[in-house]
Amino acid sequence: MNRSIILVIILFVGFLTSCLQSVDYTILDEETVNNMTAISAYVDELQSCKLEYKGYKVFDTSDGNKVVIISLD
Repeated sequence: MNRSIILVIILFVGFLTSCLQSVDYTILDEETVNNMTAISAYVDELQSCKLEYKGYKVFDTSDGNKVVIISLD
C-alpha cells in the first residue's frame, strides 16, 4: 500500500514536470528560410558545395531573435 502511494506521487510529479516545460525554439518552414537572404544563401551553400561542413552557425534576425542553422553529417 505504501509503495503504491509513493509510486503514484512520483508519477504525478513526473507528469506535472513534463507538462510545465516550455519549448524555446521554433522550426522554420522552407518559405520563411527563403525570405531571409543570409540564411537562404548559407543553406544553399551547405546543400551544394560545402558537404564537409559540420557544426552550427548563428544568425540574427530583424526582429531581434536568433536563428541557428545546424549542419549534420
